[in-house]
Amino acid sequence: APPGCTRPQVPLSTPSAAAAEAYTPAMRAHIRHLYEAALRYTDERLGRLLALLEELDLARSTLIVVTSDHGEEFFEHGLLQHGHTLYEELVRIPLLLAGPGIEAGSLAQPAMLVDVVPTLLARLGLPRPEHLQGVDLCGPRWPARAVWSEVDSRFARKYALRTPDGLKTIQGPETQRNQRPNARAWELYDLGRDPGEQTDLAESTAERLAAARAELERHRATLESLGRALGAAAEGELDAETLAALEALGYVGE
Repeated sequence: APPGCTRPQVPLSTPSAAAAEAYTPAMRAHIRHLYEAALRYTDERLGRLLALLEELDLARSTLIVVTSDHGEEFFEHGLLQHGHTLYEELVRIPLLLAGPGIEAGSLAQPAMLVDVVPTLLARLGLPRPEHLQGVDLCGPRWPARAVWSEVDSRFARKYALRTPDGLKTIQGPETQRNQRPNARAWELYDLGRDPGEQTDLAESTAERLAAARAELERHRATLESLGRALGAAAEGELDAETLAALEALGYVGE
């Protein structure tokens, strides 16, 4: 339905909490209207694609994955947009799978983006590389495991680990090169009791925090060791057409 929006001029990101405080209720509503419009657009385009697969009689032989690289914050923790934190509003994303060998249903255990490739390889009957992370989401039930997330960009540098008991630890190491320095070195949340991550337990439960810190640091060390074993990625060149397409999307230049 039409949202009745007055379309105020609104910056689409907030460099600081002080800037976020300047957003009026009408401005905040407009931001949500824009996001909902983007979701409707995506839904309509996906509908066209799925209809075309049916029309070409390819739907029953096509694997379909719908997912995202991040969520969006709408002031849940004082800011707007993404790329600056690892709270649930940014790391909880959709993951929809459909196609041959995929039964209808939903997964109760948390999944990760590293699970997508092994899941597709298994459906295609292709071998799994030895170093590959993740599990086959449609295969045998996997054991309970910790869920890892990280951000390392010009905006922020953070690491987070969610353990099977629902505890989530966030590390924000000191750094001078990010636009949004971390306010706290460590945070700890009980997602079962506090899914919105509004009550930081780091200072009130020193023993639990010490154990959570140790587990996050072990997990991070394992991933860094894997990275060193794999070596640096090779550099390549992009042709003019690809560069022009990236520039049109806003990914090239300042």
